[in-house]
Amino acid sequence: MKEVIKYRLILSLVLFLSFSCSKESSEIITEEGGERVVSRVSAGVRRVRIEICKTYTLETKTLNINDIISNYNVLVYDSSGEKRFHCYSANSGNIDIDVPMGEITVAVIANSGEIDKSNYTKIDSLWSAKTATMHSQTNGVLFTGFANVNITESQNSVSILLKRVIAKVTVLFNRDQLNEAISLEITKIQLKNAPLSVKLFGNNSPGLSQIVTDGDYITTNLEPLNHESASAIYLFENMQGDIGSNSIPSLKYAGNKSNICSYLEITANYTSPAKTGVIKYRSFLGENTTNNFDVVRETHYKETILFTGSAINESSWRVDVSNLTNVSYLISTSASPEIGGVVYGAGYYYHGDLPCLLAVPNPNYLFTGWSPIISAVTCNKNYTANFLYDPPQIAVTGITISPSSLTLYKDDVHLVAAQVLPWDASVKDIIWSSGNNSVAQIDATGIVTAVNAGYGSIVATTLQGGYSATCYITVLERVFNLNLTSITLRYGESLSIGFETSPTTTPVWSSDNSSVAYVTSAGVVTAGNITSVTTIRATANGINRSCIVNVVAPVVPVSGVSLDRSAATLLSSGAKTTLIASILPSNATNKTVIWSSSNSSVATVLEGVITSVNPGNCIITVTTSDGGHSATCNLTVESPNIPVTTISLNHTSLKLDKGESGQLSANIYPLNATDKSIEWISSDESVASVDINSGLIVAKEFGVTVITAKNVLSGVTAQ
Repeated sequence: MKEVIKYRLILSLVLFLSFSCSKESSEIITEEGGERVVSRVSAGVRRVRIEICKTYTLETKTLNINDIISNYNVLVYDSSGEKRFHCYSANSGNIDIDVPMGEITVAVIANSGEIDKSNYTKIDSLWSAKTATMHSQTNGVLFTGFANVNITESQNSVSILLKRVIAKVTVLFNRDQLNEAISLEITKIQLKNAPLSVKLFGNNSPGLSQIVTDGDYITTNLEPLNHESASAIYLFENMQGDIGSNSIPSLKYAGNKSNICSYLEITANYTSPAKTGVIKYRSFLGENTTNNFDVVRETHYKETILFTGSAINESSWRVDVSNLTNVSYLISTSASPEIGGVVYGAGYYYHGDLPCLLAVPNPNYLFTGWSPIISAVTCNKNYTANFLYDPPQIAVTGITISPSSLTLYKDDVHLVAAQVLPWDASVKDIIWSSGNNSVAQIDATGIVTAVNAGYGSIVATTLQGGYSATCYITVLERVFNLNLTSITLRYGESLSIGFETSPTTTPVWSSDNSSVAYVTSAGVVTAGNITSVTTIRATANGINRSCIVNVVAPVVPVSGVSLDRSAATLLSSGAKTTLIASILPSNATNKTVIWSSSNSSVATVLEGVITSVNPGNCIITVTTSDGGHSATCNLTVESPNIPVTTISLNHTSLKLDKGESGQLSANIYPLNATDKSIEWISSDESVASVDINSGLIVAKEFGVTVITAKNVLSGVTAQ
């Protein structure tokens, strides 16, 4: 038997074909009713064996689970359609019969008991023959089969494949995608539009009058684990063919053949939060899931019904919800407080409806809303109407503010209070504002924040009536200064830095290096025993200040002083020289000295640098600031040297006789030259001599000599 598996709402198709053949001994009863053991083969006749074959074992609606062939009829027709032979076997064994040579048709009807041969004299009567018997307790399921064969001299057998004239249907249900809130109890599975009869041979295409509304059904074993364990229902073949193209399986309808196409109807008890009652699911049987509605004999249709969501994907012929009723729920109401008002609309509402509730407040009450918020009905629920007492209104007559004036420092925060009058006024809302937000700002609770130095105002205004009151604000700049920004301390010395603040507050002090100098909470700095520099820091009124502390070693007194020279000589007119003073001891703390000149008209002194003024003598003195120790240097200032630049003689040449004398004289330039002394020199004393000091020449021998006048200091000469 062929199997067709279809899934509704998800559909697929699977076909299975299997066959088996068995052979058994046969008991033959001839057309005359006598037992035929041996027959004589006539001319033009061939003896062949009829081999009966059927599909493999498949459960059908017979008591015999193997669907054994218990009996069968054999009909043989020649090529003209005349019946030439008929026999009946009371068991399933093969038989040998004589058949005409040439083209013949061999037909077999099994499990029907012996038929009335007079009804099948012509092959056309065989093709139109019908039966309304699907099975019987005695014979089992009806099988038929035929074969058109050409009998030749070599033909020894004819195989006839038998098919059941019925189709089998099993159903499974898949609830994996069904909502948990849905209860679905399958109560009946039934075939609808089942044929009343079936043609023994050929396609069975019954008309409307040949269809019965209710077919086979089951009410037990409705949800087995698999198709093999499912209870089966059966129907005759119903070949209605294609009824039009439809590519969407879920939209497969029989159209104008809806009254003759076979379909499956599943009845279930349905319960959900919204619906309850009996629901029916309908699904047409057929060869495929789109447009063919053929229910073929010898076919096992395996239907799998997939329930998704609420199991009501549509409201149609396919999903019949006409017997479902809406579920109603009790909606109750209450008032809070009870005297606050009256509530209307309680009662039963269908699932999904929006309750129509009305809350009417009593005098001096306000309706503020429902608890919970009204939503679509899904269960029994109570809604509470909330009412708020709304006392009679007392008008505002004024407002006061405290304080009326306020002095703050920058960044201060202060609460300003306002009182609406009268004290029991119904509306006590106050609007706060600032007359100058750059000076002072205020929030909705009356907290003032000082922003910058200056003058401003804070105004409180009543929401009702617009009454106002003003607080005048003065904002001062915060001050913090240190009296000292740098100090020098010796080891162990202490000093209070001192400070001023406004508003008055105590600074927070700290030292960058407490080993060098530390500071107390009162601002007193004490030096350590390390020569170094550190910074003392202080914070007050949000302002940071600092003081540099230089720590030095203890004082070493001066014991004396000396100069690098005790005497010095300078030319006059701005000549300079420097005296170096050495303090004793060398590690004396205060090495400051004071320089002085005994006669500033001769020479001056500054930081040890002596500058000559005029020729003369004076004493330069250095005195230590520590101890008054002194040392002196005797200074002589001389006139400046004016060198000789030119010498001219009274003669440039002179002729003398031997023994004769001549006088040379020299003119010195510049006229104010410091050294005007002249030395006279003869280049050849044997010719003439010259007095070195006076320039007197005495001729000695004939010849030539050169007389030179020379200023020794400058080296200038004349000849």
